[in-house]
Amino acid sequence: ASKLVLIAPGGVPINGVTEQPADVPMMVKIYLTKAPAAGVKQATSALYSDPSKLTDRRLEQVRDMMLVPGNGDAFVARAAAFTLPDPVESLEKIAQPVLIIWGEKDIMVPAAHAHKFHDAMPSSYLKMYPDAGHVPQEEVPEKVAADIRRFLTAQE
Repeated sequence: ASKLVLIAPGGVPINGVTEQPADVPMMVKIYLTKAPAAGVKQATSALYSDPSKLTDRRLEQVRDMMLVPGNGDAFVARAAAFTLPDPVESLEKIAQPVLIIWGEKDIMVPAAHAHKFHDAMPSSYLKMYPDAGHVPQEEVPEKVAADIRRFLTAQE
């Protein structure tokens, strides 16, 4: 049987993005294409409930990925076309077991959205981490790995 693991997935309309994309502000375009060090540090730190867990090495990796030629323009193009139609009708059709993982302190995609996914999918399990933000796999990797392993190996 196939199973699915979702970690803080976007998918519910938010920040003005619905069936129609929202305009990409000029400052966001500059950020995505130029990846200024201070901006990358601030934006990436906001993904963590405890920004001290963001290492200099990880910050360097994020910025390096952003600065790969063509990536910035691709990020802008994606943002300009990005839509978030209400996913409930589609989620209700997912019959296989789904593990939804979310950090309670997620400010990128609010933790309240976790319940929208969980309520819509008939065979879903929700695991919330009180000590994590948008990247629980980086903040509490041992817990996330153990929960995923337990979910994937459980006999349904």
